[in-house]
Amino acid sequence: MARSSLPWGYRWRSKRIFVIVTVGIGMFSDLFLYGIVVPIMPFLLRDRLGIPDADIQTQTSRQLAAYAGSSVLFAVPVGWGADKIGSRKMPFLVGIATLLASTTMLCTGTTIAVLLAARLLQGLSVAIVWAVGLATIQDLVGSSELGKMTGSLFSFVSVGELIAPTLGGFLYHHGGMNGVLAACGVVLLVDLCMRLLMLDKMEMDKYDAVRDQDEAETNSSDSTINPGPSSDSNSETSPLLPRGDVVKDLEYQLPENAGWVARQLPILFCMRNTRLAFSMILSLVQGIILGAIDATVPIELANLFSFTPNQVGLVFLCIVAPFVGFGHPAGWAADRYGPRAVATAGYLLMIPAIALLSLPALDILPHAAKLPVFCIVMALNGTALATTSPISFVEAGSIIEAYQRANPGFFGKHGPYAQLYGFNSLFFFAGLAIGPLTGGWISEACGFPVMTAVFAGLAAIMLGAVLLIIKEPVS
Repeated sequence: MARSSLPWGYRWRSKRIFVIVTVGIGMFSDLFLYGIVVPIMPFLLRDRLGIPDADIQTQTSRQLAAYAGSSVLFAVPVGWGADKIGSRKMPFLVGIATLLASTTMLCTGTTIAVLLAARLLQGLSVAIVWAVGLATIQDLVGSSELGKMTGSLFSFVSVGELIAPTLGGFLYHHGGMNGVLAACGVVLLVDLCMRLLMLDKMEMDKYDAVRDQDEAETNSSDSTINPGPSSDSNSETSPLLPRGDVVKDLEYQLPENAGWVARQLPILFCMRNTRLAFSMILSLVQGIILGAIDATVPIELANLFSFTPNQVGLVFLCIVAPFVGFGHPAGWAADRYGPRAVATAGYLLMIPAIALLSLPALDILPHAAKLPVFCIVMALNGTALATTSPISFVEAGSIIEAYQRANPGFFGKHGPYAQLYGFNSLFFFAGLAIGPLTGGWISEACGFPVMTAVFAGLAAIMLGAVLLIIKEPVS
């Protein structure tokens, strides 16, 4: 195809950095539109829908759980479909359409059913963006830089979650849902433009043009962006495994007579690997703890300090801000030293950080010290969660890359990565569904201090599991 027929802006629209930024903005939008609701949901239910105060905790937890449950439902089908068609852009555009519909319904709905439907659509959107977006990043950088890249992405997209609660509380306090809707509209417009401009791998392959220099090394003979060794170097005189680790790659070989299910859902088949299965549990627990904090802390702040939505949003700055500062270093450390060391450090911090959230409610501290202590403990929780956030992606990505290297051609033309991160999203958002319901129920039935003790115990169990299961990095 002649160069004159290239689409407008091909050179910069196909650059690796532009594609990564587009994925980041898509994730930013999802977290922003999720985070903007967290501090205002209890007040929205009370002020607009007239929900009694006694039912606010239950309804808030249901709203958060509906969002997560929808993500669980759609995560794997989205990943499976994206791997089959090979397109990254098409699912992205479907995701922004559902996100636009859900935001409109959330900002204008006057019944519980409409709000729940909005959360279900938002869950579908986030399932698309996270599964397809992370697969795109894996395509571009491979597992060797995946921790650093996902850590950097989380630092960027966490800005959305950082500013959203504060902005949401401020706008709702001063302008009601109209102000919130305007802010969401601006974010959605920028996101839509970026997704329309992005060129994905399938589109690039239509044009006979030289790729950017930073992508040239990733073009392989099977037309996939695959950081692993080329599968066509398998002559009788060449080494079977370029890295020389014959024994380790034999561990990841799959039987040639694998059935239809294994070929359609290869990630599910690979879950027999203990470390891959545990990487999904890491995502599950991360979602449980985040969901429990999101569902219970706003109500605890209202009970302790009679806070408004704006004030609740300001306190949430303390837990989200560490993601901006620690996301990239944590990802870099996971790539450099392996996920075991980083996960150990994260859970060692998480255990006391979660337990200490109950300190202001125990009446041990002077009243003037309760709020500063609460904010400090929230920041410690944010640091711990930022440290553990890239571990699941690094562990899962490196293991599946080893499977793909040991089984050339088994995972199809476009690879298994959208499916992999679909499963990863399934477990994470299952956690986001379980966390609000479990945390809210324990907090209501036994009190907030008991709830924090339970989740600190969960973090302690995860620390032991990390030390037992995660060993040296997969080479």
